[in-house]
Amino acid sequence: RMVDGQHRIFAIAEADVAIWLPVTVNVPKGSQEYVDQGKVRTALDVVRLAGDKEASVFQMAIARRMMIGVRTQVIISRQEHIDFFRRHREPIVFATDEGFQKRRAFYVVQAPIGAVLARAWYHVDRDKLRRFGQVMLDGLSLGEGERPIILLREWLSAGSPRERSAQRIARELMIYMKSQRAVVAYLGEEAIRTLYIMKEEAFPLPEESAPRRSRSRQTLGPGRPEDRA
Repeated sequence: RMVDGQHRIFAIAEADVAIWLPVTVNVPKGSQEYVDQGKVRTALDVVRLAGDKEASVFQMAIARRMMIGVRTQVIISRQEHIDFFRRHREPIVFATDEGFQKRRAFYVVQAPIGAVLARAWYHVDRDKLRRFGQVMLDGLSLGEGERPIILLREWLSAGSPRERSAQRIARELMIYMKSQRAVVAYLGEEAIRTLYIMKEEAFPLPEESAPRRSRSRQTLGPGRPEDRA
């Protein structure tokens, strides 16, 4: 199997001209993502070239948002993005395929929400996360306990679809922080009327250190006054 250089071989055959080329044999199977760089490739391109054909643009967007979290300025290399996706592939696929049922409802299915669900996958009952996604999709709640989900859904539905790049980045962060608050309130069965933001990471990844707040307050307690917006 040829890992790289197929287009050059086709060009040589079509031109019917013999040329000398260096050839390396018995290279490791995973080498393609490093040597096949004649074309600028995205993180998704590399992941798919390596064999993960089911990976999607949406899943890679979720991975990037999971990496950024509540931070505002982060530089992420392509390789860091790829490594992170591979490390957390299971919760990311859970968010897209089970949380959002492989659907992309306009406004209400966005990468920042998927990132929160994927992070929460490590901490809470996954049936609750599936239910969160279901209510986000259809807007049908079973009572006050699911009101935080409806508040998030209504806030998203009222958003503007046309935003400049800087506005979009700021809004993605806002969606992420409000989604955290919605999930925490939903899990804690809080009777909230206004959806504020949560500035600290509610659901740390295994490789991250937990915030200073206790886990019970962090995942189930109300947002602090300074977190409101």
